[in-house]
Amino acid sequence: MQTETMLVELRSVSKTYGVPGTPSAVQALREVNLVVPAGGTVAIVGPSGSGKSTLLNIIGALDEPTSGDVIVNGRDILEQDELARDLYRGRLIGFVFQRHHLLPSLTAFENALLPVLPLGRAAVAAAEERAARMMSEMGLGNRLDALPGALSVGECQRVAVVRALINRPRLVLADEPTGALDHANAEALVDLLRRAQADEGVTVIMVTHAAALARRMAVKYTMEDGQLQPGYEGG
Repeated sequence: MQTETMLVELRSVSKTYGVPGTPSAVQALREVNLVVPAGGTVAIVGPSGSGKSTLLNIIGALDEPTSGDVIVNGRDILEQDELARDLYRGRLIGFVFQRHHLLPSLTAFENALLPVLPLGRAAVAAAEERAARMMSEMGLGNRLDALPGALSVGECQRVAVVRALINRPRLVLADEPTGALDHANAEALVDLLRRAQADEGVTVIMVTHAAALARRMAVKYTMEDGQLQPGYEGG
């Protein structure tokens, strides 16, 4: 029975792309087991193609495993219909992808507020102060009105992190969120994630190649050839 403190649990999750058993089949995940308690911070490291992004996509209900169970907040998300999954993605999770995916016609500030737009004008008004504060913390206080085309790649990625946190998610899934940032801005990004974890109880699962950032997460795992192992030799 899932406990109230257990936010995410993966049970024997495997993922095969293509027809299993055929020469063209690619097994991205192999019997992955993972438990992440509410408010935990997790780093997953490993070489490119090892299955890290696939794992995040399955936790975020952007992909489905070939076998296994994905339990979040006591419910198997694989048993929910598409509407319930949409609500899960929109209300519970903040995504930070390798690419920022900002809308080019909206300002940085408007992009940061996108997740709250479906909630109505009052929700947007209430979120504006939070968005402005977080953007200032990310060094974007003077870039609120800039369009993505006028921002650097690193600035766009920082806007994407604010967007992921603006709706006060319970879980943030970050896939190489600092790849386009210099060291100082990468540290500021992780500071923001850790502050959200400490102040708001956000759970953070981050895929990263950066050893220094991985060490700032409380729990580290290594992914290799689709298998997840506790610990990380980088410290």
